[in-house]
Amino acid sequence: ASGYFDLGAWQILADGLQSLKEFRLLLGAEPDVRSPHADRTSLSRMYREREGDEMGERPDPDELWRLNLEEQPLDPEHWALADALIEFLKRDSVDIRLLRDPFLHAKAYLFPHHSVVGSSNFTKAGLTTNAELDLVSSQQAVARELLEWYDTFWAQANPFKDKLLQVLEQSKY
Repeated sequence: ASGYFDLGAWQILADGLQSLKEFRLLLGAEPDVRSPHADRTSLSRMYREREGDEMGERPDPDELWRLNLEEQPLDPEHWALADALIEFLKRDSVDIRLLRDPFLHAKAYLFPHHSVVGSSNFTKAGLTTNAELDLVSSQQAVARELLEWYDTFWAQANPFKDKLLQVLEQSKY
């Protein structure tokens, strides 16, 4: 479960994720599939200027996501990342849901024998450069409680895998 996901997280973890038998991703905001090197500040500013939003309201995720993709250079590295992500998402064992209300701000990474809960979003910056704090637990009782929490929000979320595939496949990548 993560507030955000971006192509940079896929870049870092693709090898490990591809070896999983099953993968479920619960998101609080639509994935940011722009370049792992893009500047979020300039994107937010560009969106506000375009929409006249000086108060900093949360932009429409569909439009911002499309803008993120379109502003990036078309190069072999990002093309290959997008292609690999598309192939991964097409697996029957991969599912993605989007929880729009309430906004999912929590970050939890649940594995059969370990749980990670903290502040790290499923983004390149969240996993590598931000000052984040995460707690790793190997206690089965903790894992069960977290899975119950996760499943509660999973049931409330909307399917999102097809939308993500559509945006990726329609992008210049």
